[in-house]
Amino acid sequence: MTAMKTTLELLMELFKGEVWLTLKQAATGAGMAEQTIHNQLCEGRCTLPVRKIGRRRKVNIIDLADWIDAKRGPSAGGSAPQGGAPQGSAPQQRLAAAGGKRTGVRPTVPAASGAGQARGTVNDR
Repeated sequence: MTAMKTTLELLMELFKGEVWLTLKQAATGAGMAEQTIHNQLCEGRCTLPVRKIGRRRKVNIIDLADWIDAKRGPSAGGSAPQGGAPQGSAPQQRLAAAGGKRTGVRPTVPAASGAGQARGTVNDR
């Protein structure tokens, strides 16, 4: 009987032993969309330790394995990490205001009075 592999072992196999992963790779390993991790990092909702190496943000594979395990919870057979917007977030409020239908139209912000016209193209000057 073979032993069950740890999260770190699975990630090491998936990424062929790489130690520093891009955010795209980290998202793949965590089963999330890359944009979700970007959004959560920008909003301060992501506890995944990220380091800047050169121009890119990178994630240590050990930190990613620990983060995935923590997201699953204490049970060994925990569920996959749950994503999505928190309850009461702005997108959910807009969805509720639209009667639960996704309209595909973003709400508009009224222009300030006296704001003038928008800039034209270079040829308009």
